[in-house]
Amino acid sequence: MRDQAARLDESCAALGRDPAEIRRVYLIGNTEERPLASVAAFTDFAGRYRALGFTDLVFHDPRPGDPVWTEDPKIVEEIATEVLPQLT
Repeated sequence: MRDQAARLDESCAALGRDPAEIRRVYLIGNTEERPLASVAAFTDFAGRYRALGFTDLVFHDPRPGDPVWTEDPKIVEEIATEVLPQLT
């Protein structure tokens, strides 16, 4: 993602466009990294992607019985109340 973000910045510079004007959305996929494992894991993850210029993170809502997103569904509420207010 770092390389892709850098290429976008370079392309914007070549066109004379401010890359900060572009909303960057990252859909969190099924990887070894588990940003929904805890509030701390999400905070770290969000901070690293924010440093790359990403403005939005999208993730699948964990739910019982899901074979991939097995985290406790309560984590979404914790992230919404503890992390998001600090990021805006």
